[in-house]
Amino acid sequence: MRLEDMKQEFPNMPEDMKAMVEREVAKQIKTVKPHFSAAKIAIASAVAVMVMGTTVFAGVKLYQMNREPAGTYAVETKIQKTEGAEAGTQAQSVPAEIPAVTLETGYIPEGMIQTEEGKYSYSDTPSIGGISIVLYGMDQGDDAFRVLDKGVLNSENILAGGHEGVYLEMQKGNDGSVYFNQRIYLSFPEVHHVVQMYVGEDVTREEALKTAEGIRLTPAENEKDSTPALAWSDYAASVIENEELSESDESGMCLTVPKERMENVHKIGDVFSPLDTELAAGLKIKVTDVQIADDVSLLNPAYMDSEFDGAVDAGGKLLPNTINYIKTGNGVDSLDEIIKTREVHQKLVYATVEYQNTGNTELNDVLYFGSLMKIQENTDNFAIYQGETPQPGDQWNVSQGTSLLQNRDMLYSDVLGGSENKNYISSIKPGETATVHMAYVVNEDELDKLYLNLDTYGGSFEFSDTCLDMGLVDIRQ
Repeated sequence: MRLEDMKQEFPNMPEDMKAMVEREVAKQIKTVKPHFSAAKIAIASAVAVMVMGTTVFAGVKLYQMNREPAGTYAVETKIQKTEGAEAGTQAQSVPAEIPAVTLETGYIPEGMIQTEEGKYSYSDTPSIGGISIVLYGMDQGDDAFRVLDKGVLNSENILAGGHEGVYLEMQKGNDGSVYFNQRIYLSFPEVHHVVQMYVGEDVTREEALKTAEGIRLTPAENEKDSTPALAWSDYAASVIENEELSESDESGMCLTVPKERMENVHKIGDVFSPLDTELAAGLKIKVTDVQIADDVSLLNPAYMDSEFDGAVDAGGKLLPNTINYIKTGNGVDSLDEIIKTREVHQKLVYATVEYQNTGNTELNDVLYFGSLMKIQENTDNFAIYQGETPQPGDQWNVSQGTSLLQNRDMLYSDVLGGSENKNYISSIKPGETATVHMAYVVNEDELDKLYLNLDTYGGSFEFSDTCLDMGLVDIRQ
């Protein structure tokens, strides 16, 4: 996977938010209960009266959310003081206090379930698409809200649940995945918050707007019961940080290492230890076998997720991966354009990994993880392989595959345990060996670049000290 491809995990999301959303949505947004006690309603009403004083004066609306074009395909969404506010009302630019609030979702599309905190997906496709909701506390003032979205095809001002907002439809991606190609912003100046919705292309515009219509922010009885919000000042700081990173022309990722850092590489059959000091004394790891196949007959259907649907033919053979060669646009005056395509055969990489307890005590809930890294060897270093590069005269500058099975850490594993029944080995008694099978899908022409990273911190797209210290396993074919 190229670095450009990885950045599209949340496609067309503002650059400064791509990394933040995946990290923040899960920990920041909590489900709220739909019912409130009479006492709670009374407290909420009292708090609402207090905060309304900073936003509304003499019946005049002080803030308005709107959108403005910032190029052919770029839109800036912002909150501004109204003319009435500028004329001398007692609007408070920076609120003395932002009340803690709870976020209610009064409507969720039929067939959709909550898959994580703040994340809703259709039950038959729980790992893709859906709706993610982020809440911002406007600690720098309501009118500090400014977001620039690029690659916008359509935009409109909306009114949802009595609150002003903006709806955006973005350009879809070219890598075969379900993109978050819709964005909704809602302003709640009475409590100094803004709601941002990332909406996947599997959700219709109508359903997205109905969901927005049902969102309510209610002052919380106490902060413990509130929905955590991301401070706008933190967002602003991330914008500056990403601009500086962009100007420095550095990705911030470790994409190359000198050859001496790859001296701790293991071969198939080698025995080595994890870095975890509590396990290292007794747990030994060995990759005993790696098989390459054209189909999925090696896999147990019980452990295959929905991403295999549509990726294999009736006989279980992997379908080809289509490679798009793209001339990228800047998202302001130009959009991405596919220059040409080609098909490449895909291969299943099936690894057998043994975890042996050589100590004297039973090991419980042993975490395991396997990431497949694509690494090319150069004259004086090793580098993360980022796909084909254009040659002089080529009109494209980025290549992207459309296979849904590629670029996934540990696409398949057949041992589940732990409290959440995920990638844990429940128990390994002294002298026992637990065997785990892991599977990945790659392009046929990438088989000579494969290394298995069994460091439980994971990571396929950059070198880390932990994976290099533990040692990668050379499984090149």
